[in-house]
Amino acid sequence: MAIVDDTAPPPPQGPSLVVQLAALAGLTIVAIAIGRMRMATEHKRLDVARRLVEQGIDPPPSLLMGPARNDMRRGVVLMFAGVGLFVAGVVHGDRALMAGGLVPEFIGIGYLLSYWLAARTDDEGGGL
Repeated sequence: MAIVDDTAPPPPQGPSLVVQLAALAGLTIVAIAIGRMRMATEHKRLDVARRLVEQGIDPPPSLLMGPARNDMRRGVVLMFAGVGLFVAGVVHGDRALMAGGLVPEFIGIGYLLSYWLAARTDDEGGGL
């Protein structure tokens, strides 16, 4: 007959499904709020440009500059954040951390590509 130890602590369990769904819902709400704030800011900027044109005043080029110009800064920051995570994973021998570092690196590459394409179309004076 086997001896059963009833005093042993139960195995650790992760957060419940309700907690996980609440966290996901919270992150989704924050992402939607940030998107709406950015869209409202862009709408206000373009509304000011429209009013200037209606008054016969040429809007300054900085007012008409699209949001793609911020992509270089975001791309560089994300690239270096990803490189930092990747290097930390290499130093600590954590493959999950190295893989996690690749995500911001590739997002940063996407932002830099977006910036490069926007600058290229501005230089050519038209669309792609």
